[in-house]
Amino acid sequence: SMTPVAAPSHPLATYKGRVPLSEVRQHIQLVVSDVSKTTEGKDFGVFAYRTWRMTDVSTKRDLILSGLGWGGLPTWMILEDVGAGRL
Repeated sequence: SMTPVAAPSHPLATYKGRVPLSEVRQHIQLVVSDVSKTTEGKDFGVFAYRTWRMTDVSTKRDLILSGLGWGGLPTWMILEDVGAGRL
C-alpha cells in the first residue's frame, strides 16, 4: 500500500491530523511516471496542481526526504524513515 509522506521541514508536515485536500493541492507532488504506452495520459493518485515527475521510486523518496515536495511511497519503504523522524 502507498502512504502519503513529507519531510518534517515541509509545510504539510505541520498539520495535525488529516490535511485538507485544498491545502494538499497547493504543494508540489512528486509522482513516478510510467513510461509505458499502457498508462499513457493517465494519472493515478495525483492530487496537486503542480507535479514533478520522475521514473523511479528511489529518486522520489530522496526528493521527498530533501523536502522538495510530498508524495505517496510504498509503506514498506518508509517504515524506517518514519520511525527515525525523517518522514
